[in-house]
Amino acid sequence: MAELFGLSHLIFSSPAGRLREGSPLAALLTPPETYRFDHSEAKRGLVALPGATTALALYNSADGTLPALELIQTGSQNRASLESYGLILPALDGPEASCATADALLGPGPLRFVDELPSYAAIRPELLAKHSCAMGAWKLTRYLAAAERFLKNIAGARKMPSPDGTAHYVCRVVNRKFSNFLWAVAESPLAPERHYNDSVGLACAGWFARDLGALATAAAAAGFQTTPEFDIDMNGRSFRAAFVHDGLFMSHEALTVKQP
Repeated sequence: MAELFGLSHLIFSSPAGRLREGSPLAALLTPPETYRFDHSEAKRGLVALPGATTALALYNSADGTLPALELIQTGSQNRASLESYGLILPALDGPEASCATADALLGPGPLRFVDELPSYAAIRPELLAKHSCAMGAWKLTRYLAAAERFLKNIAGARKMPSPDGTAHYVCRVVNRKFSNFLWAVAESPLAPERHYNDSVGLACAGWFARDLGALATAAAAAGFQTTPEFDIDMNGRSFRAAFVHDGLFMSHEALTVKQP
């Protein structure tokens, strides 16, 4: 049985720290909730700038079909290649762009650029509809086998047909609609050799976990490390959390709801 039962949110480390007024993404999301946390101990070894507090803007899905989007302000000079990650959406306004990686991973199609994240957004309504997904993301890695172990064995995602050299997985999103989300991953030297949570770009995925202790055991068996647990309190909602990572693909924040 998978130790994670659904995707909660996507985390971008962003110099802007929030969406600008009139951003095309803003139409898909609710107004932001803002928070500041000191999770420096839990993030030790995961960030290039240790000791910094976490200032974030949290945007929830306006129609209940998307995962939440979290923007964490970063002052890091590390930047992942814009070709190494991106969003997959059925539609989005905004400046047109081009990205060979997106076309190779997802098939050719329109592309937009969201500068506040910063990130490309591939517009692929047919691909998302094929897998009954409301949204997705692509991510490059130096070690595809490890990324697939996480998605299949820990997240319980389903592998789908995909172009040669790529891997497509579908997972459930814990939202009002319990929609599906598409992950497209591939091995490439464009991926950073070392992943840091505060590097500009797609930093982390947040998930709901069944049990953090069982997750740590399963993660270790799959070759991943788990950080010490920490608390998150957000407007009366309390969570126990930990990061699962291997320093290569991306970090994953696992949450459980704290019982009163």
